[in-house]
Amino acid sequence: MNLINKLVAAWDRRRAYAALMQLDDRLLADIGMNRGTISERLTRAARDINVAPAPVAVLRPAVAAANEDSVIRRAA
Repeated sequence: MNLINKLVAAWDRRRAYAALMQLDDRLLADIGMNRGTISERLTRAARDINVAPAPVAVLRPAVAAANEDSVIRRAA
């Protein structure tokens, strides 16, 4: 992996970390994570060449999480 790819991968991990940290605890639990395991999971995914981190666009930070949370509350 060349330097550019390493920098892009590190940048993607930082963005994924920030997006996951913006989710509330209930949403993290729904995907089998908690705040203490976010860093560990991203590090493990970066080491494992067979598992790519989820694209940040899929994680949609706080806005999507807030919208989803409000939809869930209205449905309940």
